Amino acid sequence: MANNTDDDFIIPERFIEQLKEFSNGGFVLLTFSKKGRTVVHTFAESEKDELAIQGALEKYMNKLEAQQFEREEDEEDGK
Repeated sequence: MANNTDDDFIIPERFIEQLKEFSNGGFVLLTFSKKGRTVVHTFAESEKDELAIQGALEKYMNKLEAQQFEREEDEEDGK
């Protein structure tokens, strides 16, 4: 599924279909349009795959938040 509201940015459907072939269950692809808007492409072969993708994204976001917290602490400590 593509969430593309910009007419200026379209990933070719052929590329998305190839990505589906090699994704082994699903994917989330985030890109930016020329206007700077986020474009989200998602695919999951099953509900199980969708839940696995959601879990992986949650872990990734938690990791990013922890890294941001560490940077902020370092800045406060003058590092």
